[in-house]
Amino acid sequence: MTENNHKQLGKILWDIADPLRGAMNADDFRDYMLAFLFLRYKRKHAGPPRLYVAV
Repeated sequence: MTENNHKQLGKILWDIADPLRGAMNADDFRDYMLAFLFLRYKRKHAGPPRLYVAV
């Protein structure tokens, strides 16, 4: 990815994020989105659910 493409992507992402966050502080929105993306990644890559039985 070139530097120009990287800047364009950053601008597009900020343009999308601004109306979504509304009156929320940008730092709080960032923390919320990072947690959301992490959980989504973990769910996608976690594999099949496991059943644990207490012995």
